[in-house]
Amino acid sequence: MNERLHLVYATDANYLFLTRVSLCSAAKMCARPDDLVFHVLDCGIPDADWDRFVSETHAAVGEVAIVRHPLDMAQFAGFPKWRGNSMAIYGRLDIPSILPDLEWCVYSDADTLFTDDPLKLLDLRDPDAAMLGQLGTQPYQHFGKWYDKHHISQDWDHYVCSGFLLINLVWFRAHDVTARCLDLIRTYPDIPCVDETVLNLACAGHVKGLPHEWGIFSYLAFEVPRPACIHYLFGIALPTRMRFRWGGGYFDAAVIWLNFVKEVLGVSRTDLRPDIPWWRWLAVRTYCHLTKWLVCTALCLPRYRRSPRWRELRSRYATRANAHLLSSAFWRR
Repeated sequence: MNERLHLVYATDANYLFLTRVSLCSAAKMCARPDDLVFHVLDCGIPDADWDRFVSETHAAVGEVAIVRHPLDMAQFAGFPKWRGNSMAIYGRLDIPSILPDLEWCVYSDADTLFTDDPLKLLDLRDPDAAMLGQLGTQPYQHFGKWYDKHHISQDWDHYVCSGFLLINLVWFRAHDVTARCLDLIRTYPDIPCVDETVLNLACAGHVKGLPHEWGIFSYLAFEVPRPACIHYLFGIALPTRMRFRWGGGYFDAAVIWLNFVKEVLGVSRTDLRPDIPWWRWLAVRTYCHLTKWLVCTALCLPRYRRSPRWRELRSRYATRANAHLLSSAFWRR
């Protein structure tokens, strides 16, 4: 009998559409949809919105298993809201008790898009790890002043992004991770990047990395031949938020997301972003192609080839190995 993968989201009404995008992409790429179970931790979803979410998901990808878990959000009263309007970030802390019979699960933020079979994650489980995720999240070292202020050490080589995690629920329960995280939040009200910081502290010494393609950040999406799950980080590459930047325009990763939404969910780019007319989209994508050519040319020169910054810029654009991801036909299989 095949093992089942349990994929968990925590969301409120604000991010329900993005959750549907991510969930549907996982279902679309799954080789055995019957072995995939979706758990949605309800952090504030009106019943009418939930009914529409389920019906639209089934219309797009078939009768996949979706389980709703209402959460008691009162337990997080007084905690800071994420981006000032959402408490859903704390939902992941409740997973061990919400799913008491499971040994493993995958937690995913709503701003993710699967481009490979999520069942492959079953082969990546490590009984010695509390959780596995994307290592080397350099931006979070900017919080070093907070750690120094409170005399807290952090192994930055084993610090993972909390937005995409393979979680050992047996370890979490044995070490009472939820209670430890809540205690940390109450003890340090000024804690930065709250849920992520406390999870890394509570699991210190038992945090490991996933292969780079799983949960890879959108600005590095093409650093690997085949990204398996792209994490958009609610940043400028996420099409619902993207805006023009001279450093990259509309990234190639945004094209993958928009093609999925159009081909599978039936939502066009102009419906999603009416503020971006066709001529602006064409102009900015032309700018992206020119920028890619400039970066590739610069990397042919020894002076730039050794620069991490220029190599990172190259990771924003598709290569020959993964250019097929930019085609709408990728989602028509």
